Amino acid sequence: MEEPTGVHLIAKERYRQVNEEGYSDDYDAHHTEGQLAMAATCYAAPRPLYIVEGHVPDGPVSVTDPWPAGLEDKRRRWLDGKWLLQEKFLGKEERLRHLAIAGALIAAEIDRLQARRERV
Repeated sequence: MEEPTGVHLIAKERYRQVNEEGYSDDYDAHHTEGQLAMAATCYAAPRPLYIVEGHVPDGPVSVTDPWPAGLEDKRRRWLDGKWLLQEKFLGKEERLRHLAIAGALIAAEIDRLQARRERV
């Protein structure tokens, strides 16, 4: 049996987000600060990402973790200092699932931007 394509996995995940989680276009329209794209980036990244908030030459660097708020309690991302979202810790199926989630979030952000453009 042939495995589904990436586009199929992304479409299936976006369908799930809308129909099971309730993340409709109206819901997504409220995320105007790049939250959908940032969440997608976090899911797609094979390593932890941080946002540099402030940096002074030869001084301290201030960073924040952009992992989507509210997901921290649903999934442990670290175990004994190892980043668990890497394929070697997740396994192929779970890594593919995270990439499908990332793709679906990007699709949601594209739809949000296109809908906003139509309203302007």
